[in-house]
Amino acid sequence: MSPQGDGGLGVKDISKFNTALMGRWVWALSSNHNQLWARILMSKYGGWSDLSNGRDKAWHSQWWKDLRKLYQQPEFSLIHQQMVWKVGGGEKIKFWKDKWLGEDYKLEQQYNQLFLISDQQNSTISNMGNFLQGNWCWDLKWRRNLFDYEQHIAVEFMEAINAIQIQPHMQDIRVWKADPSGIYSTKSAYRLLMTNNQPPEANILKTIWKLNIPPRAAIFSWRLILNRLPTRGNLLRKNVLIQDNSCPLCGNAQEEVDHLFFNCKMTTGLWWESMTWN
Repeated sequence: MSPQGDGGLGVKDISKFNTALMGRWVWALSSNHNQLWARILMSKYGGWSDLSNGRDKAWHSQWWKDLRKLYQQPEFSLIHQQMVWKVGGGEKIKFWKDKWLGEDYKLEQQYNQLFLISDQQNSTISNMGNFLQGNWCWDLKWRRNLFDYEQHIAVEFMEAINAIQIQPHMQDIRVWKADPSGIYSTKSAYRLLMTNNQPPEANILKTIWKLNIPPRAAIFSWRLILNRLPTRGNLLRKNVLIQDNSCPLCGNAQEEVDHLFFNCKMTTGLWWESMTWN
C-alpha cells in the first residue's frame, strides 16, 4: 500500500511541507526588516541575505544553521524564485545581487561581465545614484573604462535598469508571485512544490545521453546539472569535515557549482574568451 493510502502525508510530502513551513522564516526575515525580532536576527546573524552569502560559525544556533542548510538546498530554489522585490526607495535591495527588475534573474548573473568591473558590487540601489530636481540619476562607478565590445552590453544594461522607477519615501517590499495576494503562505508554497515534481532539467538530461560526445563529458554534464559534483559546499551538506569551504580559485564565496561556472572572477574570463573562438 502507498504510504499515502490512508489519506496522510507520505515521506516526500512531509519533506516538502517542512520546506514550505521553513520558507515562512525566509519570507518573514526579508519582509519585516523594521520589526524588533528581525532587527535582532540581522544584528546577530546578518539577516536573510546571510542565508545565501554567509558562513556557519561555531556560535550560530542550530536553528539558524538548519535554516541556512534548507535555503541552500536545490528544492528551495523553486520557492526563492517566487520571492521578488517591488522597488521603493531602494534602501533594502542589493543592486547587483537581488532580483528587482521583475525578471527571474539578478543583474550579477545577467550582466556578469559588467558586475566584475563594478566598484559597487555590494551596494544597495539607494547608494547607486541620487535624485536631482526630482529625477533619479544613476551614479555607476567602474574599475576601468568600458571596452568597445562592451558598449552594446552597457546600453542594454542601462535600458533594463531605467525601466524601473525609483520612488523616494516608499518602502521596498517583498512580493510572493505564487499567490495573487502577493503574500507568502505555507499552503501556496506547498502547492508550488507539489505541482513541480518533474524537475525542469529532465528533458536536458535525456538529451545529454543522445549527444555524440565522449562518455566522460556526458557524465560530467549530468553531474553538473544535478549539482552532484564534489564541491566544498556539497561536501559540507554531506557532513564531510573540511577546513575551508571557500572557492579555491578566488576565496570570495563558498565553492558551489553556480559560483565556479558562472560567478567566479577567475573563470568568468575564460567563458568570455571562449566566445571569440572560431
